[in-house]
Amino acid sequence: MVQKEIRWSKRAIYDKLDIYEYWSNRNKNFDYCYKLEQQFDHSVFQLSLFPESGKITDYKNVRVKPLKKYLIFYRNTSDAIEVLRSWDTNKDLEYLQLPND
Repeated sequence: MVQKEIRWSKRAIYDKLDIYEYWSNRNKNFDYCYKLEQQFDHSVFQLSLFPESGKITDYKNVRVKPLKKYLIFYRNTSDAIEVLRSWDTNKDLEYLQLPND
């Protein structure tokens, strides 16, 4: 089993930071943020080992993996897993924008 490189897009990183900001403001600490970060990292690590495990989407060459109430949109390339977005399912998918091929 070969692990692929993991590449986070800037947009996916900003998405996570928005999520962490929400939880840190709500909980008045970062404990839950640290747990979420570990869960994001673990989920994406699993994708690096099993890149076809995510569900196929209507977007070209894009798959999605659920994590709690979040969706990890990613692309499986020949040498890497490219994480495109870390989407909060409280947001309407109508506003989801993914990078072009």
